[in-house]
Amino acid sequence: MQYSKSLLISMAASAAILMSGCGSASTEASEASAAPAAVITVERGPLLDASVSDARGQAADELGNGQYAFENQPEYPVTAVGGYIDVNRNGKIDAGEVANTLKLQANAGDVVTIATSLSMDAHASELLEVAFDLKPEQVEMKTPGEDKAIEAFSNVVYAYAMENNISELSKITMAEVEALKAQYRETLQAYHDDMQDAAEHEEQLMQQLQMPTLDDADAAQVQQQLEEKYANTNGYFGDAEGQASSAAGEAQDQAGGMAEDAEGMMNEYFGDAQGQASSASSEAQDQAGGVAEDAEGMMDEYFGDAQGQASSASSEAQDQAGDMAEDTKDMMDQYMGSSSSAMDAGDEGSASSASSEAADVMDDMMDSSSSSSSSDAFTPPAMGGFGSF
Repeated sequence: MQYSKSLLISMAASAAILMSGCGSASTEASEASAAPAAVITVERGPLLDASVSDARGQAADELGNGQYAFENQPEYPVTAVGGYIDVNRNGKIDAGEVANTLKLQANAGDVVTIATSLSMDAHASELLEVAFDLKPEQVEMKTPGEDKAIEAFSNVVYAYAMENNISELSKITMAEVEALKAQYRETLQAYHDDMQDAAEHEEQLMQQLQMPTLDDADAAQVQQQLEEKYANTNGYFGDAEGQASSAAGEAQDQAGGMAEDAEGMMNEYFGDAQGQASSASSEAQDQAGGVAEDAEGMMDEYFGDAQGQASSASSEAQDQAGDMAEDTKDMMDQYMGSSSSAMDAGDEGSASSASSEAADVMDDMMDSSSSSSSSDAFTPPAMGGFGSF
């Protein structure tokens, strides 16, 4: 079990006050083997060296300044008797303190006060809320030193109990409590106006009630009794210091472990990311290389086919041209022969006709050659598209 921050601060402050004013044995409790399950604040003013226990009889260890620790979770009600009211709130029993004669109790919460003692049942709790505007959570959580309304209520009821020799607050009836409402409101207003703290109000109240207080001799005797009581123990604080140190060490170890785990997770994460990026880059390079190879193959195929077709077309054209040349020569020879015979016979009309026919034949052959060349013109093969990445 680890200490909460508020508990460690409270324990350290209490230890400093007790050790500086009363020596190593002042109002310390018996050694505890573990952090407390619950810490209860007992306050009339703060009660020092009181006996605090729960419904099972489990005794609480004193921490100082009115705080008491239960090793196990207490079973309510929690009861506080005896001890001394720390009138000047300096954390030690010295001259001017007042012996506590009230039995204080609480049915819930973290504090034991006069207000909790008078709200032990539902009807009383309702009365405090309706008549005094004290909410249940306010009663269960606040002390006179923390809340002026709780302080005013506590002081008014305490004065009534002392003036009527009442030590059991349960003997005060709800009618009697309600009758204190006007005095309570007057006191609360005065506390708001005077701007004094709880310690000053406490001293004024004890003087007003003329409560018997410890003198120097009384305080020395009480101090001696306390030293004898705790002579054979280091008290709660000695063990608490070790527990606090242990808790701090555990917290550091846990923080270090969490940092290492975080670092490992980050390395793993970025390692995987780097590997994935490298793999993706390699795949992209392979894919790009494959596309380039496909493109090169298609270009070779395309231009190879084109070259073959062009070569074939050229060869065919040469063959046709040769054939046409031969045919032309034969025809020319034939017509020239005919024209020559007509000229030799003196038939100029026949010669002219033969020459004209020869010219027509040449024109037809040229047209035929042009048409053949056009129809046999080279047509490149269509190229297929490249594959996509």
